[in-house]
This record gives sequence, C-alpha cells and structure tokens, in this order.
Amino acid sequence: MIEDLVEQIRMAYASRSLDAICDNLCRFAPPESVAKARSIVEAEISKIRTLRDPPGLVDPSIGGWYLGPSAEDTFWPLLKNRLAESGWDETAVNGLDTETTRIISLLEHPGVGAFKRRGLVVGYVQSGKTANFTGVISKAADAGYRLFIVLSGVTNKLRRQTQLRFDSDLRNLLNERWITLTDENNDFSRQTAGNVDAFLTQYAQHKTVCVVKKIPMRLTLLADWLSSARPEVLKNCPVLIIDDEADEASINTARTQGMRSRANRQICRIVGLLPKVAYIGYTATPFANVFIDPADDEDLYPRDFIIDLPRKSSYFGAERIFGRADLSPDEAERDKSCLDVVRIIEDKEVDRLRPTRANRASFSVDLNQLPSLQRAARWFWLATACRRIRSGSSDATFHSSMLIHSSQMAAVHNAFRGPLEAFRDTTLAALEAGDEAAESAFKALWEEEIGRVRAEELGLNPVPFDELREALRKVVADTRIVIENYLADPDDRLAYGDDPVTVIVVGGAILARGLTLEGLVTSLFVRSASAYDALLQMGRWFGYRRGYEDLPRVFMSSDLKSQFYDLATVEEELRRDIARYEREGLTPLDFAPRIRTHPSLMITSRLKMQNAKRCSISYDEKRIQTTIFKHRDKDWLKQNADAAMSLVKGGIEDGASVEQINGRMLLKNVGVDRIRSFLGSYAASDRHEMFRQDVLDNYISAEVNAGSLLTWNVVIMGHRSSALGRLDLGLKEPVNLIRRSRIKDLGGDKFANIKALMSEPDVCADIVTGEKTMTREEMFALRNAQAPGIGLLLLYPIAKHSPREPDSTDRADLVAEMDVIGLGLVFPKTARKTGGVDYMTADLSGVEQEEPELPIEVIEEGAQ
Repeated sequence: MIEDLVEQIRMAYASRSLDAICDNLCRFAPPESVAKARSIVEAEISKIRTLRDPPGLVDPSIGGWYLGPSAEDTFWPLLKNRLAESGWDETAVNGLDTETTRIISLLEHPGVGAFKRRGLVVGYVQSGKTANFTGVISKAADAGYRLFIVLSGVTNKLRRQTQLRFDSDLRNLLNERWITLTDENNDFSRQTAGNVDAFLTQYAQHKTVCVVKKIPMRLTLLADWLSSARPEVLKNCPVLIIDDEADEASINTARTQGMRSRANRQICRIVGLLPKVAYIGYTATPFANVFIDPADDEDLYPRDFIIDLPRKSSYFGAERIFGRADLSPDEAERDKSCLDVVRIIEDKEVDRLRPTRANRASFSVDLNQLPSLQRAARWFWLATACRRIRSGSSDATFHSSMLIHSSQMAAVHNAFRGPLEAFRDTTLAALEAGDEAAESAFKALWEEEIGRVRAEELGLNPVPFDELREALRKVVADTRIVIENYLADPDDRLAYGDDPVTVIVVGGAILARGLTLEGLVTSLFVRSASAYDALLQMGRWFGYRRGYEDLPRVFMSSDLKSQFYDLATVEEELRRDIARYEREGLTPLDFAPRIRTHPSLMITSRLKMQNAKRCSISYDEKRIQTTIFKHRDKDWLKQNADAAMSLVKGGIEDGASVEQINGRMLLKNVGVDRIRSFLGSYAASDRHEMFRQDVLDNYISAEVNAGSLLTWNVVIMGHRSSALGRLDLGLKEPVNLIRRSRIKDLGGDKFANIKALMSEPDVCADIVTGEKTMTREEMFALRNAQAPGIGLLLLYPIAKHSPREPDSTDRADLVAEMDVIGLGLVFPKTARKTGGVDYMTADLSGVEQEEPELPIEVIEEGAQ
C-alpha cells in the first residue's frame, strides 16, 4: 500500500500541495500509511532542493516537482546509453544526470497554467555545456515539454555544429518522435515550418526542435511564425528555449535608453509571445548576463535561478593552466601547482606574428624569424604521433588540431598558409631522407617537453622518442593547413567528419567563441583582446584531453599569461559569489555579484554594462546584517545573547550615555575596544562572509589608525509593543522583542534564514533625520554630516516563537530554542584615501526588495 500511495503523491504533486493531496488520501487510506508515504516523497523533494552539485542561486519559491528520471521515460535513457557507448564513464554520466535533474526541477511543470521561467547556467569554456543542455532537453521532453528552440551563436559554423550534435545525440536515436524545423544546412524559415497552427496541432504527440542563429533576420522569422498561431494553440504548448552563448547577441546593447538592440528585441518578443515558456541561458562568461537590468521584467535577467556547473577534475581550465591568486588567508597553503604547459613567446616575435595597424596590408610571415611557431608546429606533430602510438596505430584514427590565432583580420590569416605549407613540406622531406639534424631537433624537443609534464604523474604511459619515428612521418604527411574565415574557399574550410583529419588551423573571430576544435593539442595565441569575456572565450585550448592530458601546449606572450592568471581569479570569485548567495538563501533578484576590475581589460563591452555600477571591497558606507541563525543550537544562541549583554553593560560602565530615539534604546559613544570585543565574541554564521572576524577587525583597525571609528553608537532595535515578549540585555528594563519569521523549507534544523533583518531607515537609527523618506545616498550623507567617523551597531532582539506573516505562503514560524540576537553594522565614509580592489556589480536599485516589518511608530509616522 505504501508504494501505491507514494506513486499517487508523486503524480499529484506536480499541480497540488502535499497537504491537499494527503488530506484527500486520508479519506481512503489509513492516516499512518499516508504519513509514511508523504515522508518518503518529502525526502525525495528535499534531495532535489538541497543538491549542491552543481551549486546555484535559486528562488526558494520554486518547488521541486521533478524528482528525476522515471522508468517510463524515453529520451533520457537513450541519451544516457549513447553517452556510455561513446566513452563516457559511469561517474561522468551520473554527474550529468545529477546536474540536469537539478536544472529541470527549477523549471515549471509543463502541465500547469501559464508560466515564464528565466534562468542561467554557468559552465566553463569548452567544458561540456552542449552535453548539459542536450541532457536538459531530453529530460524536459520526457516531462512533457513539446517545442524546443535552441539559439546557437551568430555564425553558420556554430549553428551547424550544434545542429549536428543534437541530431546525433537525440534526434537520430528516435527519429520518428522528433520533428525538426532546421537541419544541418538550413536555418529556420517560414517555408520549412509551414502553418504554425496546423503544425503544432497535427504533431502534438511529437517533440519539435529548431536550432536557430541569433541574428535578427532569423529571430524575426521565428517570432513572426509563432505570433501567427492562435492563442489556444500556444496556450497548450510548453516551450523550452536554450540560449547557447547567452552573453553574445542576446544582451541589449542599444545606446538609447528604453530601446532594445535588434536581436535582444526579437528574443524578448519570442519569450513574451509564449504563454508557457522556460528560458535558460548557457555561457562560460556570464559577466554581461548578470549586468542585465533586473528591474526590466521583459528582459532576460535570470530572475529564477543561476546554476554554476561543477568543474570536473579532468577539465583543463584557466586555473589549472595559469594558476590564480589567493582569495582568502586560509588559501595560503593550498596546492598552487599548475601544469607546466604554457610557453612564452618573446615580445619581438609577438610583433612579427601579430600585425600592427600600420602594416596590416603588407603583413607577411617569415618562419625563419619565428622560432616559437616552428617549435609549436614540431610539438604538434610529436604530440599527435604520441597519441597515435597510444591508440595502437601509426595511422590517423582520431582528429588532431593545432590553432594559430594572431589577428581577427582575414587577410592576415592568409599570410600564414604558404610559409606553413613550405615548412611542412621541408620537414617531411628531411624526415623521409633520414636527416640527422632534423631528427635530433625533434628528439631534443620531445625529451625536454616530456620532462616538464610527466605522463606517469597523470596516469598515462610515457612514450620514448624511438617509438615515434614512423608515426611522426605519417603525421607530418597527413597535415593540412586550413584557413578558417569568411574569405576562405567553402570546400577548403574546417570540417570534422567521419574521416579523421590532422590540421593546423589559422583563424580569428570564427574560432574565438563556441566552435570546438576537435583534438586540440597545440595553440599559438597572440591575439589581443579588450574584455574578460572575449579573452576567455578565445581560449579554445580549455576543455577535456582524455588520454593525452600531458600533451597540450599553449604558446603566448607573458602579458597574456598574466591576464589569464587574473581571469582565473575573477572566475573563481564570481563562482564563490554564486555559491555564497545560495548558502544565504538569496534569490537572483538579490544577487549582485562582484566582478573584479582590471587595469588593462574591460569586463565586457561597455554597451553590455549599461546597468552596472562600480563598487569596492571595503565596508565604506556599507550596511551589513545577519540573516542566518543556528536557531536550534541553544549554546550558540546563548553565546550571542551573553555577548550582547556584555556589550551593553560594559558600554554603560565606560560612561556611554543611554537615551531613547525613535522609540529605541541608544547607547552613545561606546569605545571601539568594546565593539571589537563584542565582535570577537558574537558568533555569526559561517555562511556570512562579510562577518568574518579577521576581515572586520582588519578593516576597523585600519580605520582607527586613520582616526575613524574610535567611537560607536549602539541601538537596541526593540519593538514599541511587548506583545511578543521581552528580553533582558542589561538595561534598567527589558527590551521588547521583534518578529522575524524564516523562509519555509530552507535550512531545516541546521539554520533559519530570515532573508532580511534591517529595514532601510535603520541606517539612521541613531540620529534624528527630520525626513519621512530618504534614499540610501541621502541617509549616508546625513550620517556623515551628523555623526562623521562614528560606527553604528544595531542589536535586534528576535522573539524565539516569531510567527510567520499571516498571508505568507513561503514563510514559516521561527521556532528557535531561545530568543535570537540579530546584528547589523553601519559604517561611515572611510577615512582612508586608498581603498581596496575595485569591482563592478549589478545595479539592483530598481528591484523591489523585501523588507521586514516596520516598527509601529514608523508606520504611524508614515500615515500622518
């Protein structure tokens, strides 16, 4: 019986609450059996909601309706088997299963009424994002989504690559269940799609997909086609939109406020036309996406969820290749070793590889003056030969590629062809003739390089040079020089088919984003870039190199290596922000990630940063608050109550004056030593990074040395009414408790997240404002005028039984072991001239934020 009840609850939970389902079942089954079945389903739901691989930033109101694949599914099992057959190990397949289940659970059930979901999935460059969204499509298809729109880059090359991947991994596995509006050679067109009403009704039992370039013409055709449908047809068609490379073309870059760029306008139009739609952006460089205006409901800000895909241990990313800076003191002892695969090109050689503005027209390539290019080509041939030996054949059985990227100018690319072909031919002739000098040069290079990255340390078999000779000659003979740009002959451009190719590819923009270079071994990269996202996307050498992890090499300038080191730090900081906000239970509308600025690089193009604002990592004119509490840990709660009482009593003993202001108790001019002692005793949740004791104490010490923060005001933020009870904090009379409920189904018994402790006016709780309403900037200006250099510490005595707000559906009673002490800190303008690291962050000022209840006296004043 229990199993039957569990299945009934699972099926009904897609559209009804657990309470309603179980109340109904109790009419037909024993209540104790229903309770057991409910606990099983709740555990399943909790597992989905609390998955931390991958971590993400999620609107807590989104329910976990999707509990993972079922035995009745069709599309995911076929994809799963295909992945296993193509070489994915069990761990990788299970990881993809977990990631995609997490993402699907954040969408809306396709069977409910109208909905719009907008989310973002953050991966790494060349890290398997396509496999992830293919898995998401397969599970969404099993769950009941019917129409799938994949927005795939801005080039035919990338669109074709995505189409072929979809066809091989999904469509061809069950061709009779898929209807495609595009194919390998044809983008979306009205002629192919036909009448939208007839199409979406006639093929209602099929899954429909189109892979569309993100250019205005194609997007307009698709939007026009959808807009011609009858309302009832679209109303019954749940749609999933996958936006690959979501930071390219999709972002609004219009120069005029209130206007939209053409591609962004059409994508927003498509989303707006569909009554039941989930939009998921995928990117490895989300800088532009988190700068979208969150207050614009029609734009593509990922307001429902942001997911950070985990980095696999076998992934070659920026940190593993270039390293990164420490982000906290406790990282000092971490393993900072990275693979020794970067080879520096001298500046004078960079100038010969990369044309200047003055010599673009006359640019030529002389390999005699380019030793790094010769070395890179020789290493490519050696590494490819080694891969062949390891595969058991000296003939080509796989694709192998070398990348040369020195300029975006097509004419420059063509200058490399002749010299490279000549170098290949002379090298082959020397090897076939048994030239000892040529063979000695190869041997010396091989032995030097395998000594710098040892195969056995990566679990691979080392290959001595003597075993490479035969394969080496064949590799050089097989090598084609391919120029990949819009001027190249279509029949001579890069194409990876069933027959393995060995290619040296010279290109620019087409190779700079999205396009996968199969079997990339060697990269020579001297292209300049002006922004983080552009530079990271050009790193085509990032990715997986299974079976030849010891062989990839990257040739670049020292300046570029330094920039990639900095970008690895930026990447890690951003992902930590996503993880930290998830720990604190914030939604994407609360999410204002900090992205570190760079002296010589922009974060992204200026037009993509129109809604960003500058910030600094310091507490200068900041308010910070505790919102997460160990509400079931009595010792932890008592420690904070004792710390608060000690602060109040000690401040009074030291001579601090006590007065009432705005109905609260104010201790004026408390010495900084008392404050530092309190902060050392108060136990903030380790989920609050801004309350780390070492960071706070270092900042206060620096301010004190500059003559600021020597005294503080302490305000006890009690309520005017004693309805919730009172708490003794060392004053003449106990203070009234306030109410702060917790977010429902978040934290369980481990912690309570109240989301917001402070109200905006609390910034001026220790001074008379004379104003009913002020902006944040006005409040800090007033503070700096009336209380310059004085810090503000706010104690919030929270009733342990704080009830949820009567009309709230996403809140629960606090139910703490004892009354809770919340803490807020407000810092004045810094006294120091030099600040910390500059950052850019999203401007959330236009978003309506949740604020906690206002004290009665504030409400009354506002009503007058």
